[in-house]
Amino acid sequence: MNSARRSKKIQAEIEKRLGGAARLLEDKVKPLADMLKEAGKLPRTREDRKAERADKELRERPEVQEAIRKMAEAHWEGWLDGKLPILGGKTPRQAVRDPDGREMVEALLLDIERMERRTQFPADIPLLRRRLGLTPEPGEER
Repeated sequence: MNSARRSKKIQAEIEKRLGGAARLLEDKVKPLADMLKEAGKLPRTREDRKAERADKELRERPEVQEAIRKMAEAHWEGWLDGKLPILGGKTPRQAVRDPDGREMVEALLLDIERMERRTQFPADIPLLRRRLGLTPEPGEER
């Protein structure tokens, strides 16, 4: 019922601000429990199971695995030079040039590393750190 109250409140605010310029086309309220119950009742069809098997087989093919790996590598390589709002519109390469930016990039890398642990092709955090000059290249001393 909380959603229904919010809906009425929002409708009243829109009416107040826009008057006749806005018109409600449809208003449906359904309890979340009912929606979850209905979703659980939907049986998986033979076509669903067939599509799931085909998808799994496709994802397991070596050439698909390689293509996904390359896409992930390209994404993270591009990330180094992409402007990020959290860095004030700077790229990670630009941000590491000052102490505050460096700290923010380190925090981002830690967060990425934590989130990426569950992915099939996690970001190569040590490589990203080296590319950003946060750790020395192999064989190079700091």
